[in-house]
Amino acid sequence: MLRRAAARAAARAAELAAAQRHCVQLAPVAEAAPVRAGGGAGPNAPPRARGFGAAAPPGSTLPLSFYDSAVEKAAMSASTEYSIKQMLEFGTGVAGPDGIRRPPNTLGEGWSPFKTLQFGRYVHRELPIRLARRLMDLHQMPYVVVTNPNIMGVYRYYLESFQALKAFPELKTIEDNYAFTQLMLRLVDESVPLLGQLARGVRECRRKPIVGETLELQGFTTTVMHSRIARRVIAEQYVALQRPREGFIGVFEKNMRVADMVRKAASDCEDICETTYGRAPEVRVRGDVDAKICYIPAHLEYILYEVFKNSARAVTEFHTTKDELPPIDVLIFEHPPSSSVTIKISDQGGGICAEAMQRVFEYGYTTVQEKVEEDVAGLGGGLGQLGGGGGTGLGGLGASARSPMAGLGFGLPLSRQYADYFGGTMELYSIDGYGTDVLLKLRDARKTSSLAF
Repeated sequence: MLRRAAARAAARAAELAAAQRHCVQLAPVAEAAPVRAGGGAGPNAPPRARGFGAAAPPGSTLPLSFYDSAVEKAAMSASTEYSIKQMLEFGTGVAGPDGIRRPPNTLGEGWSPFKTLQFGRYVHRELPIRLARRLMDLHQMPYVVVTNPNIMGVYRYYLESFQALKAFPELKTIEDNYAFTQLMLRLVDESVPLLGQLARGVRECRRKPIVGETLELQGFTTTVMHSRIARRVIAEQYVALQRPREGFIGVFEKNMRVADMVRKAASDCEDICETTYGRAPEVRVRGDVDAKICYIPAHLEYILYEVFKNSARAVTEFHTTKDELPPIDVLIFEHPPSSSVTIKISDQGGGICAEAMQRVFEYGYTTVQEKVEEDVAGLGGGLGQLGGGGGTGLGGLGASARSPMAGLGFGLPLSRQYADYFGGTMELYSIDGYGTDVLLKLRDARKTSSLAF
C-alpha cells in the first residue's frame, strides 16, 4: 500500500515538473542597454528574437507575473481605428493621421519626415493596445488551451512584442523613427511562424481526449486572425511607405491586374501539384482579363493559391484513372459601377459532401489523413509565409515557401477572412459527385472608406 502511494506521489511529481516546464516563466527579466537609434550590431543593437520559453526582451521592465497589470491596463485603453481610405490618403500626400492636408514631399509619393513621425507615433501607440487585447483573449481560454506548447508560443510572441513596443521611447526625431522601423521589421519577421504554431495548437487542442470536443475555438481563432490582419497591414504599410515603389501606395498596388495574380497563383499551384502527384490540371482564364483594382497583391495571391490547391487536389484525386485531367476554369468579371471584381473558379473534382460543406470554413478542419497532416506540420505548413510585403522585405508569398497540397485546415477560412476584411466575399457552391464553384468578390481598396483597421 505504501509502495502504491509512493508510486502515485512520484508520478504526480513528474506531472507537475512537466507542467512547470511548459508554463510561462515567472522569473524577473534581466536589464540590458536600451535600443540605439539606427539599430545594427553592437551592445546597443535591437534585441533579437528568442524562441519559446525564453526570457522577456532585454530592457523590459514587465515581468510575467499574475500581479503585473500592464497588459490589462493597455487592453482597456481606447483603440483608434484607421480607415483604409485614410491609410491610402496618408500615403499619397492628401492628409496626415490628424486630417490636416499638407503638400507632397520628395521622399516618395507624398511622403515627408513629418508624416513619417505622425504615422510612426500612431503605430507605436496603437499596436500595444491591440496586442494586449489578444493576450487578454488568451488569458480567458481554458487551461488545456493555454498550456498547449504551440498556443503558448503564440502567447510568448504577443507578450514579447507588447513589451518591446512599450519599452520603446516616444518617437521625437527622424532617428527615433528609423530605429522604430527596424524594430517593426524585426517583429513582423518574427511573426512568420505564428500561423503554423496557431494551426497546430488548435488542431492538437481539438484532438485532446475528453475535453477537445467541448472546446469552442472557432470564435477565438477568428478573432485572433482578424486582429492579425489589421496589425500586419498597419505595420507593413508603415514600413513600406518609407520604401516607395512605383505603382504602389505602401503595400497597396494602385492598379493591380487581377488576371496576372490569377495566373501567378495558378502557376505556383501547378508546380506543387506536379511535385505531389506527378501531374496537374490546367487552369484556364477568361473574361475581363484586363480588370484592375487597388488591392494588396500578397493577400489576393494567398486566397487564390489556397483555392487552386483545393481544386487541383480534388481534381487529381477524383480522376485517378483518367489519362487527361479536366481543367480548372476561371472567369473574371468586372463591375465598374461598384469598383469590384468577381472571380469564379470552377472545378470537376467530385464536389464536397453535405457534412463537409458545413465545416469547410471552420479553422482546423481538414479532410486530409492524419499521417499527411503530421508531414505538413513538420514542414511548418507554409502558413506563416503570408505577408503584405510583396517585395518590400516583409515576408511575401514566394512559391518556394508555399505549403504542401493540404494540411492544417487554415487555408480556406483564412482566405475568406481576408476577402471579408477588405469588403469582399468568398462563397462555395458544390454538387456532390461532380465539382465545386468558388465565387470570390473583391472590392477596390479606394472604395472601402467605411472599413477600418
